[in-house]
Amino acid sequence: NSWAIRFDGGKIGLGTSDAGSTEDIEDPTLLSANQWTHFAFTHKNSDSTLRLFRNGALVASATSWSPSWSHSANSLLISRYKSGSASFFGNLYLGSSRIVKNDYIYDSAFTPPTTPFTTNSNTKLLLNFTNASIIDNTMKNNLDTVNNAQIDTSVKKFGTGSIYFDGSDSIRWNQSSVQNKAMIIGTGPFTVEFFVYFDG
Repeated sequence: NSWAIRFDGGKIGLGTSDAGSTEDIEDPTLLSANQWTHFAFTHKNSDSTLRLFRNGALVASATSWSPSWSHSANSLLISRYKSGSASFFGNLYLGSSRIVKNDYIYDSAFTPPTTPFTTNSNTKLLLNFTNASIIDNTMKNNLDTVNNAQIDTSVKKFGTGSIYFDGSDSIRWNQSSVQNKAMIIGTGPFTVEFFVYFDG
């Protein structure tokens, strides 16, 4: 029961399903192709609100967010859908990305970053793709690529490339890693943000 960033039916979401409940949030708008889009999921502890921003604009929110799935033996998955053992992110490029725990960063409209993301003591994952490899720039996590997820230098937001997912690929955090427990976001404050480019 991993929590997941999903692309499903032309929309982006965070959670375990597309039900739109308080445990799940989704952009109501179909995504545009052939352009970079910035997304940020934030949770602010003081008002228990999960927010979703697209290009700096608030597009969805859910109050009293309370994840009910088990985290302890699982890891974050970046995927398109989950059906049995098939979990894929399809036909897109993933650019600069980061996960910050204990900090919600955005709670109102903002201007998306114009430079690669940086790290601080609360950053649990940072992907900037500056060296043509899929590594965590915080040096805290081991990443597993599934099928042929790989760096593509032809389309990039920052750095020297981005991860291309061709419809049968995904990336996940090594489930045997002790650091996985640091990825449990729970009900505390957090920010998950990334740039994505859909090619269809």
